Formats: sequence, structure tokens, C-alpha cells
Amino acid sequence: MMRKLIRAFWYCFYYFFSRYLPRNTWTGGKLWNALRAIPCRYLFAECGEGLHIDRMVDFGSGSKIYMGHHSGFGENVKIIGEVHVGDYVGTSFNVFITSYNRDFSRTDIPLILQGKRPDMPVILENQSNIFANAIVLPGVRLGEGCVIGAGAVVTKNVPRWAIVAGNPAKVVKFRKEPEEDAYQPGITPIVCQLPKRPDPAQDGTAGAE
Repeated sequence: MMRKLIRAFWYCFYYFFSRYLPRNTWTGGKLWNALRAIPCRYLFAECGEGLHIDRMVDFGSGSKIYMGHHSGFGENVKIIGEVHVGDYVGTSFNVFITSYNRDFSRTDIPLILQGKRPDMPVILENQSNIFANAIVLPGVRLGEGCVIGAGAVVTKNVPRWAIVAGNPAKVVKFRKEPEEDAYQPGITPIVCQLPKRPDPAQDGTAGAE
């Protein structure tokens, strides 16, 4: 009972007060961030050090959010459902991340009466970054060090160190040379075109010293 009361207090503190405080980039930003981060430590399932929470972030009850170290959410970010966030993960403003999905398989009854499908957790691996107005849909895993371009709609898993953009999002380049295991076991990556390496037999360099 006491734990529920504590959560209720911090929930009200955040949603009726601290989320409306000035942006972290304004004068006194460290204070504004602290007044938003403190409630999150009681509301999130897990919360690491160096939490960054800008104004007007909406994460529901927060009970299914698992935060690593030195990560955070930008202004007006909305989180729905279970989300696992690694270390040094950043999100810009107006990002939407959800693990919820509705069932629309039947056509004999209205869609709004079909309920929801089982939740599919979203995973943001270490050093992944999501730019403004991007959307990350249920079950997506963002690989380590990847970058999600502004306005991208991510429907499938993203390889490590990839830069993706568009709707639906596609890989446009890699921040690092793709490794053989870039597509980790269990990952079905979004469509991408890897750069072709020159063929020595065709460019006249074969056998050159």
C-alpha cells in the first residue's frame, strides 16, 4: 500500500507540475531536469544514472520503462507500453514510441471493437539516437549506434550503426563498415542496399603491387 501511495504522489508531482517546467536548455536547466528526473526514478521499472527528461514528456505510468545510464527523452516525446532503453540513448522532440498494437484481422466487426494485440516491447540499444518527429512501432529493435532520421517511421529492426530515413524507414548508409554479424541473430532488418565493393578483375587492379 505504501509503495502505491509513493507512486501516486510522484505521478501527480510529475504530471501536474514538473513536466510543465521550462526546457532543459533554458536558464536553470539542470534544476528543471532534476525535478522531472526525480519522479521518474520512482515511476520507471528501472532507471540508470544521468537521466535526461525534457518538458512535456508523456510516458504513462512509466511502470514498463527500463532506462539505462545517461539516456533520456526530448521535449514532447510520447512513450506507450514497454520500452527498454540502453546507455547513452537520445531522442529529439516529438518522437513517438509504442509497444501497443490493435487487432484489425477481422472484417465482420468494427475495428474499434476488436481490441488490441499482445504488446511487443521496443528495444533501443546503447548509443542509438532518434531525431525529431520519428515514429518507432511495436516490436522494433534499434541496433547499437544507429541513427533514426527526422520524420522516419520505423516498422522493422535496424542494424547496428545504420542510418535510416523515410516512411517506411530504410537504411541509407552505415556509420561504420557493416560487419558480418551486423544483422544479429533474431533480427529481420529493414531493407537496405549495401555499397558494392570494387571488383579488382574489372577495374584493372588485379595483380597490382
